Amino acid sequence: MNLTPENYPNCKVRGSKKISLKYVFLYNYHMKLIRRILLVLGLVAVMGGIYGIARAQDQESKSFPETGFTVRGAFYQFYKQYPHPLIVFGYPISDEVRNTRTRVLSQYFQKARFDLVDGKIQLADLGQMMYDGSGSAPRGYKPTSGACRLFEATQKRVCYDFLTFYDQNQGTELFGNPISEFIELPDKRIVQYFERARLEWRPSNVVSQWVVVSDLGWIHHELNKNQYDPEVATNIPADLVKPQAYAFVSNVLLTAGNSQTLYVIVQDQHLNPIQGAMVLVEIMYPNGKQDDLRLNSTDENGISTHTFTVEGLKFQDVVPIQVKVDFDGLKTETSTWFREWW
Repeated sequence: MNLTPENYPNCKVRGSKKISLKYVFLYNYHMKLIRRILLVLGLVAVMGGIYGIARAQDQESKSFPETGFTVRGAFYQFYKQYPHPLIVFGYPISDEVRNTRTRVLSQYFQKARFDLVDGKIQLADLGQMMYDGSGSAPRGYKPTSGACRLFEATQKRVCYDFLTFYDQNQGTELFGNPISEFIELPDKRIVQYFERARLEWRPSNVVSQWVVVSDLGWIHHELNKNQYDPEVATNIPADLVKPQAYAFVSNVLLTAGNSQTLYVIVQDQHLNPIQGAMVLVEIMYPNGKQDDLRLNSTDENGISTHTFTVEGLKFQDVVPIQVKVDFDGLKTETSTWFREWW
């Protein structure tokens, strides 16, 4: 028989006193309800504590009286995670600013620019943006295999004290691959460009500071500060530009000795042309030769072109072309190809 108030209307408790079982059931029911409520409240308290800690971390900040700016939130979390941020990033030289073209939230430092993209901080490719391909090897510079490292991705070497500095300061992560060899600038400074930075040789400094990171952040900021909103409401989501690239050649089938023209078109997600996008091209020939080119930035119609002569191909050789586009830190890629005919 089931234990229900209908079957057992009364029970003895402590001698002669009788208590209706319906009250026992009600008591048990309410005790279970109270335990559940307390469990929920406990979970809420724990989650609130975790949220509070995360919120406190998001709002963590540091002011720099040297330049008068403050680094906060995700920008400061990224900045402070490295052991020597002043060496690799320098002091902040701007508040958080919104790019009027890409809508990316950024903050400039003396040697770098932090971009907040999809909730994560990225280092802008200032080296690629600022390197124009000029400069020549210093007089008497002779790299040796034992003191140098060849980077397969760009086929450039990093040598001597530059290589030591690179390894000691998380160069792969912070500076990227080298995009130039040692070069001497017109003002006689010896530098080397990397994707996200430039290293300088400063023999007038103390020995431990012969190699320094150039102030590319400051230079790029001065050249481009009119592209940024002076005040930013950081809690308002921005409609980020999403660049899209398309590439094609004038002749898919090319006869020997003729010229070829590559067209690259860059648009946003609404098919509006993007002006000023950086275009990097890799042309890969069947004989192993590879041409790495930096085209002119896209014009007002979002177009960049390059004309070149094709020689030394065999009948039906295929030449793939890889195109990388960078619009103020927002990247996309595309590709095309052509074939040698007769």
